[in-house]
Amino acid sequence: MKLLKRIGLLLLLLAIAIQFVPVNRSNPAVDPNQDYLKVSAAPAEVARLLKASCYDCHSNEAKYPWYSYVAPVSFLVQNHIQEGRSKLNFSTWGSNSSGQDLAEAAEEIPEVIAEGEMPLWDYKLMHPEAKLSEAEKRTLIDWFNSGGNHANQPGSDKNYPSGEDDDDKNNATPAPTSFRQKVINFCLEYEFLLLVACAILLALAYPPLGAEYLAPDITANWLAVCFIFFLSGLELKTKELTNAFMNIWFNVLVQVFNFGVVSVIAWGASRGLEYADIISSNLADGMIIGACVPMTINMVQVMTKSAGGDEAASIFNSAFGNLIGVFLSPVLILGYLGVTGDVDLVEVFYKLALRVVVPVLVGQILQKTSRTAVEFVQKHKKLSKRVQLYCLIFIVYTVFCLTFAEDNDRRIGD
Repeated sequence: MKLLKRIGLLLLLLAIAIQFVPVNRSNPAVDPNQDYLKVSAAPAEVARLLKASCYDCHSNEAKYPWYSYVAPVSFLVQNHIQEGRSKLNFSTWGSNSSGQDLAEAAEEIPEVIAEGEMPLWDYKLMHPEAKLSEAEKRTLIDWFNSGGNHANQPGSDKNYPSGEDDDDKNNATPAPTSFRQKVINFCLEYEFLLLVACAILLALAYPPLGAEYLAPDITANWLAVCFIFFLSGLELKTKELTNAFMNIWFNVLVQVFNFGVVSVIAWGASRGLEYADIISSNLADGMIIGACVPMTINMVQVMTKSAGGDEAASIFNSAFGNLIGVFLSPVLILGYLGVTGDVDLVEVFYKLALRVVVPVLVGQILQKTSRTAVEFVQKHKKLSKRVQLYCLIFIVYTVFCLTFAEDNDRRIGD
């Protein structure tokens, strides 16, 4: 208990100390003539939607609410804004002073809107007005798909004249969605959870397939993991990886939360459930151990990409978390449960290097040397995302196959 009190006191002192870490909340100067809304002659409704849902992170007109002055949330907000501006800045669209690939950005905008990746879920949680309805999504998608500058397309059937004449089009009643389309939309929205459920059921039906015949030690533990990070290295720009590494305070926040906050919450919840006789002591201890160890790197990477998050930051923090977890996890488990175990440090570093670092480096090298490979990935971004998702599902499937196979062996032994 003394160790737990020390950990709690250390977290409290750390929470107080980080309040004094300076965060730059200033906005760069804005030239209205270079703003996207001015350059593209965007109609009033498009301008309203972009201002409400995009401009806080993707322009030089960010608004900082009260919670952005409280660390560690302030680090997270600033990271979102810096990352958003680096990928797309509407304020500098006309001059392109940030050196962005505007053609690529214009192609990606309707994709991330259609897939619900933008605005980010945590931003919508704090800004309900930023959430886009299906009709509003369609308005933005149509605008960008037709070039994002309808003023230069007279006679087009998608022409949105700017000003009050937008009202009739914006107030038009969208066509009702069929039941079949609703089912498809539901499956696409919850694809990951549905695929995980199917993988578990298939593993339960016949465990030997994934536990033995598909050679999971090779196909899942090595090939699938390496392929996930190879694609990430091929897609991510070197500058994004460098920025993720240099974003020190954000990385510290992630690690403190993952190891410190999560484990404290798990300890309190597990002890409360055990005291109420809801779960057994073994399951309570298992909850604590699970909260003290880092998440698998491939799970972090694929889920971050599926959510439209910062892939570079996820690669660095998941890999770094697994490295420091070699030292932190045993200490935390010892403090919470009074037990310890042995960790093969060399093996951990060896597997991290071969499964994560090498594939990312190979992808980065190929990105710099092969234009054909880069063009292929840019052209098939959706396919790349789905392949990574399916690789992760395959890993989940084999893990549950192994679990169910071991359970069956124990029953036979009994």
